[in-house]
Amino acid sequence: MRTFLSALLFTTFFVNSTAQRIKIIEDFESNTLGWTEILDNKGQAIISEGVMQIESKGDLYISTAWTDLDPNVPFEITVDVKVRRLDGSRTFGIILDYLDNSQYILLLVKEGNARFIRKKGNYEGYISNSIKLERGWKEDVKLGVKYQMGKLIFEVNEIFALEARYVEMTSSGIGLYVEGRQKIKFDNFTITQ
Repeated sequence: MRTFLSALLFTTFFVNSTAQRIKIIEDFESNTLGWTEILDNKGQAIISEGVMQIESKGDLYISTAWTDLDPNVPFEITVDVKVRRLDGSRTFGIILDYLDNSQYILLLVKEGNARFIRKKGNYEGYISNSIKLERGWKEDVKLGVKYQMGKLIFEVNEIFALEARYVEMTSSGIGLYVEGRQKIKFDNFTITQ
């Protein structure tokens, strides 16, 4: 019996330690992840010319695009972002744990600032941190998110921007976010789980 238990524990450890992670790269040529495209009078999120183009048509308008991932498995996300102009009135980023307008996490970039916003029911809290990001035209930015065991790390241009701990995720909704009058191109959206 002792030999059987030892063999079972060894096998369980071996299988778990050799579990392979899956990497999916969405290059927006074929909509591999099944993104939802949205067009309305406030903006649009469409796949065109091999990128996800998200446009917000007003200073106070928000435009988004959506897909899903398994929130119960640790993950990493990266995405390349082409910004026409970076200034104080324009924001972009990644949405996680989206259920509806009462539950979500936003990881945003706005000029020289990275921000984590958590909305859960009537509660909304945030963390903000200064980052070095050049102000100007046609900026290329790489966003990254790592999530494991309740710890969420946000990176901008592969440099640590902020960290939030004890973050519980229950929804599979993830997306891309644009606020303020602008058009942004997202490409090479990569999920590793």
